[in-house]
Amino acid sequence: LLRPYETLLERARQVHEARGQSTPPGDDVELLLDTFDQAMKALARSRQEPAVDELSVLERTLSSSLESGLLLLDAEGRVLALNEAGSELLGLAAPEPGTPVREVLGPSPDAAFDRGEVLAVLEEAVSTGESRQRQEAGLSLGAERRTLGLTVSPLRRNGATVRGFLVLFADLTEARRQADESRLAQSLMELGELSGGIAHELRNSLATLRGYLALLERGPEAQRREDYLEEIRHETDHLPRVLEDFLAFARPGSLRLEPVPFETLVRRALADPALEEVAVTLELDPGSRAPEEAFLIQGDPQLLERVLRNLLLNAARAHREAGAGFPLEAALGTEGDGIALGIRDRGPGVPEELAERLFQPFAAACRGGVGLGLALARRIVSLHGGRLSLKTRTEGGCEASLWLPRRPPETPESAAEP
Repeated sequence: LLRPYETLLERARQVHEARGQSTPPGDDVELLLDTFDQAMKALARSRQEPAVDELSVLERTLSSSLESGLLLLDAEGRVLALNEAGSELLGLAAPEPGTPVREVLGPSPDAAFDRGEVLAVLEEAVSTGESRQRQEAGLSLGAERRTLGLTVSPLRRNGATVRGFLVLFADLTEARRQADESRLAQSLMELGELSGGIAHELRNSLATLRGYLALLERGPEAQRREDYLEEIRHETDHLPRVLEDFLAFARPGSLRLEPVPFETLVRRALADPALEEVAVTLELDPGSRAPEEAFLIQGDPQLLERVLRNLLLNAARAHREAGAGFPLEAALGTEGDGIALGIRDRGPGVPEELAERLFQPFAAACRGGVGLGLALARRIVSLHGGRLSLKTRTEGGCEASLWLPRRPPETPESAAEP
């Protein structure tokens, strides 16, 4: 019965000895009460002492090692800390802890200093409690205009309560300027390539015209004169085509979406007199759907018809040049959530290393071609969210494979007004 009591007494004496305290006078009960009282006081002190603030630890750990700006906010949007790099980027002195972020970044008496975009990103994050990744915001510091990249991360306890926000930001002004210059240089290079291609085509046609005019000046017989005039007409017809294809490639226009029965569009393209009586067989595979539903898509019928005519004319030209005795083959079917069209010829085919290059501007594979048809076709297909490719068939010839989704994705380019 007395063993628990004796154990308590022994542990109380050990505690006093470990602390270098003498045993209090009196009986054993006094010793136990004194030990219990000291334990309760120590526990109370540990509860009253503030715990180490995780946000303060985070600020001390990161601010000295970061070259980027670091801003710490509490859950209500009050500034807890702003490192030196952040003060410099924002163009202000470090505020007193506890200052609302709106007072720090809000409207300045000097209208030339404007940090409103940065403030809007931070206030939205605080109000929603959600992170903001790689946001860009501009600010004006007098005559200087800066672009900051911000990331706002909520700091949570046990994955639930938001205790504050960690804001990291960096100056993207120089990087943005270099990116703009790089895009401009790339655009100028592409414009130079396109302009060079047009100049080449125009120069060739003008040289041909000049040559035939010189021959006409010599006064040839009537038959030769008619031949020369025919060639001149041919070249003058070629020049508008170069300009039209260039303008179409430079801007094929926005998509004017409407329900398109693609089978009807294919049959209309197959009836083009420009195919010059090249026979074409059409195979349909609507799958489990009715044909009128299987091949119904949302698209721009005029642009899509231009793609079809271009692909069919290319195939017919290769077919004729190879002297193939077989008809062109066209197969229309469904594939995933879209439709697939294959156009197969029996021409010489396209080498694998050349197939992708033919989709670049002015890369013509046939004599007399401008080299913009396939480039324009792929761009139109891309605007519809589809795919277009060329491959050589094992049995000879080439196959143009076209896939289009039933509804194109919403993109700024496809939705833009012309």
